[in-house]
Amino acid sequence: MKRILISLALVAASSAAFAGGVAAGVTSVTAGTPYAVCDGTGSGGKTPVWGGDGQKIADPTKAVFTQQGFTIQCSANVFLNIQEASANLAGVASASGKGNQAFSGTSNGGAIAAGATCSATSGGCVLSDVSNALSSALTAATSTGGAGTSTTP
Repeated sequence: MKRILISLALVAASSAAFAGGVAAGVTSVTAGTPYAVCDGTGSGGKTPVWGGDGQKIADPTKAVFTQQGFTIQCSANVFLNIQEASANLAGVASASGKGNQAFSGTSNGGAIAAGATCSATSGGCVLSDVSNALSSALTAATSTGGAGTSTTP
C-alpha cells in the first residue's frame, strides 16, 4: 500500500510540474513557415499544435500536410521545430539544450536521424541548430524527387 501511495504522489508531482505548458501554442498553419513548438527554456509542459487535440485544421485548399491538431509534451531543455512545406511534405527537427546532436526527419522518408553536430561549443544545442537541421531535412526531401517536390520550403 505504501508503494502505491508513493507512486501516486510522484505522478501527481510530475503532472503538476508539466501543467503550466509552454507559450500559447501554435494555432494557425502556413505552408513554408517553421514553428518553434518546444522552446528549450527549461520549463517543460504541454504545447497545443494546430489548435490542440481533436481540432480539425481549417484549410480549404489543403495546402498543408497535417490535417488535425495535437498536443506535444515538451521536456525541459528541448528545442523542437515543425514545418509544413506543402500538402505532401512536413518536417520536424529537435535537439536538447544539453546535447550535441540535432535530429530531423520528414514525411518523405519518415525516418528521424541525426542531422548535424550542434554549433554550440560551450555545451548544448540552441534553437538555430534545430532550425538549420529542419531546413536541411526539407531541402534534402525536396531534392530527392519524392512526394514533397511541389513546394520549395
